[in-house]
Amino acid sequence: MLLREHNCFYEILPQPEKITPAEGSFEMNAPVAVDAPGQYAFQAERLKKAMAYFDMTNGPGSQIIRLAEDPSLPADGWKISVAPQEITLRASNHAGMSYAAAALIQMLAVATSAGKGRFLAMTCGTAEAVPRFPWRGFMLDSARHFRSRETIIKLLRIMAHFRCNVFHWHLTDNEGWRLPSHVAPELSGRGELHDGAYSYEDIAEIREEARALDIRIVPEFDLPGHSRRLIRVLPEMGCASGAGDEVCLGKKCVRDKVGELLNEVMELFPESTEIHLGGDEADSKHWEACPDCQKALLERALNSVRELEHEFVLSLIRQVQDSGRQAIVWNDAGIYPADVIVQIWVEKNRLENLKNGNPVIMSPCGRCYTDRLFDWELQFAEFQNYLGVQDNYLYDPYTGHEDFRSQILGVECCSWGEYLPERRLLNKILPRLTALAEVCCGDPRQKEWTSFVRRDARQRDAGCEFIW
Repeated sequence: MLLREHNCFYEILPQPEKITPAEGSFEMNAPVAVDAPGQYAFQAERLKKAMAYFDMTNGPGSQIIRLAEDPSLPADGWKISVAPQEITLRASNHAGMSYAAAALIQMLAVATSAGKGRFLAMTCGTAEAVPRFPWRGFMLDSARHFRSRETIIKLLRIMAHFRCNVFHWHLTDNEGWRLPSHVAPELSGRGELHDGAYSYEDIAEIREEARALDIRIVPEFDLPGHSRRLIRVLPEMGCASGAGDEVCLGKKCVRDKVGELLNEVMELFPESTEIHLGGDEADSKHWEACPDCQKALLERALNSVRELEHEFVLSLIRQVQDSGRQAIVWNDAGIYPADVIVQIWVEKNRLENLKNGNPVIMSPCGRCYTDRLFDWELQFAEFQNYLGVQDNYLYDPYTGHEDFRSQILGVECCSWGEYLPERRLLNKILPRLTALAEVCCGDPRQKEWTSFVRRDARQRDAGCEFIW
């Protein structure tokens, strides 16, 4: 005997834009078949795994879960229809069907947990959703504290479950160089905070997982600042003083080596359509005192080392573009041609980049960082600022940028690694990632904080963690 029925459409996270309840209910009281065309075999297997986890019988029977292609739906959009004998998932592409499957898994999980292990009947109706932004990203810093291959694969699955589609991977910084390298093999492995490096096999496995989950990887090769690890291993990459975290802008050998390393990064990620070049937070004082940098200033008829820095980064941008890809820089790197994507994290150059016409990714540090302290951690605070999950959730990238809506590609939340060891990573990411996923996917007019808190708690209680 079923206890009662439950309208599981209102438990989905991120929230669908349109929910239409209908009469009747789907009572899973017999084996349920899963029917899918070949292109959706991956999603069908995920559903079967979920059904097995929740003790639902999969097999021939009177009820069916059907996966169907629907070219009328927008890219990445999806629709779930629940009828008494059939649940139908519709999408026009692989990603959309993955999102539909994830939403149904959430519904099945809630139907089971709300019944305390016994499946509750699901109210009939439909749910429809189209992501608000094409760029729904998450950035992970593996350069400071190393993140294992297993953790990254788990993170990719969490991202896909909440409809995020861009994995920005910060792989080089002052504290570590995590990429394998034939150009400079001595670079990888040791780190100031944490040892570790990825093998070629690790990279290949992570790329394959991302491909299956419809997530594109954006590797970040951060220059000319954030390069202390590079300079310590290859001292000739630094300025004459040997100090600083910035590569020398004047030596030809530096530019040649950087070009080789950048080519190597692009070869490691052949399907990545964007390459992030960083370009942020470079201190100019060592360039000012460096004879090689000063000589380059004269030879190039430039007026300042900041102009030399701009020319250096522009050369890397052209190298990326010559490979048929798009370049991305942080917004404090300067003003670059309008075909360069700019990631906005601080106020500096924000408005100038928008007025220049650059496409932008919104990641303001006061709203989109996941490594900030929760309120209960304030008593332990020494270095970090407090940022509540509600601050993440209530963020709207259009606010203050109404005249530049067409340039905003989307939102990316960032997890930096200076103070965040791997054992605490996922607890810090969730629920901030889910809050920002709803910013990326949901209709802002429907956002309600109390609804999000309830749905997030319900999904956690329902045991969806088995997915990852």
